[in-house]
Amino acid sequence: MADTEVKKVYEFRQLKADDLFLVLNLVKKINLKSLSNAYRDGLDEIIKQQKDNKKANDKDYAEIGAAMFNVAQVIIERITECKDEIYALLEATSNLSLVQIKDLDIATFITMIKDFVTQKEFTELFTQAIQLFNTEN
Repeated sequence: MADTEVKKVYEFRQLKADDLFLVLNLVKKINLKSLSNAYRDGLDEIIKQQKDNKKANDKDYAEIGAAMFNVAQVIIERITECKDEIYALLEATSNLSLVQIKDLDIATFITMIKDFVTQKEFTELFTQAIQLFNTEN
């Protein structure tokens, strides 16, 4: 019988301004169009509210939860193309070193990626990062 519960040996710190550059590197490497298609439905309302200078609320973030899982799936599908960027982002924002991250079992590593991209802070940062690349109005 397989054990499906993943032991979380990692914690994420609060995201900082400097993390934006790590996220931008990852976004560029993954391909903006792929990411855009993965979360478009969920983030359209958040982006509209930000353009209208309104603050997103917890309900808005709950509505885009599934969309952010899609973003995680796109990242995982392109993991071989952006391995270094993913490692750098996880190392910079977690309590684990690069060596510790590389040594994680695959289930824990994938869960770590999913947990990172579905946290509220990442959703906010990611929305802002995508807006920097968005040329359509």
